[in-house]
Amino acid sequence: MNALDALPLLRHMEWADALVWRGVHALPSSPDVDAAFRERLVHIHVVQRAFLQMWQKAPVTAPAEAEKLTDLAAVQAWTRPAYAEGQATVAALGIADFERPIVVPWSQYYMAEGKPPAIPSLAETIVQVASHSTYHRGQVNTLLRSMGVTPSNTDFIAWIWQGKPAPDWSRPSA
Repeated sequence: MNALDALPLLRHMEWADALVWRGVHALPSSPDVDAAFRERLVHIHVVQRAFLQMWQKAPVTAPAEAEKLTDLAAVQAWTRPAYAEGQATVAALGIADFERPIVVPWSQYYMAEGKPPAIPSLAETIVQVASHSTYHRGQVNTLLRSMGVTPSNTDFIAWIWQGKPAPDWSRPSA
């Protein structure tokens, strides 16, 4: 993997996340609606930011940062700058950087007792972030559908078919 392989995954992720956020913003705001979406959206974006921090060799502070986010507007404001930062970080990587091992702090929780986790490469963690985000966007879209909003198609191939558009972070008109 190199930046030419990785950047489309990150660009698609931002585009698809923006579509999901537009769906969330199409709902009338209420404490119940905000709570229903806040947990899942925070999870998606904490994982994205935590891996970005690992790619940057920085302390993983995303979970603690997210605890301070009290509403959906705060979550989205915290999330948006991370996309450009992640794309810039990945664009600056050399070929060897993609093979750099990334120790994921929570990996031991997924292993059988006494068995150490294998250590992924940075490239493998980029694929993980993109696929993890896709999985949870599907959950958010299912919740949107249950609340009467028809979710947008966030498939990677749909992004390509549309000419790889930039994300649309505007709120839908009422």
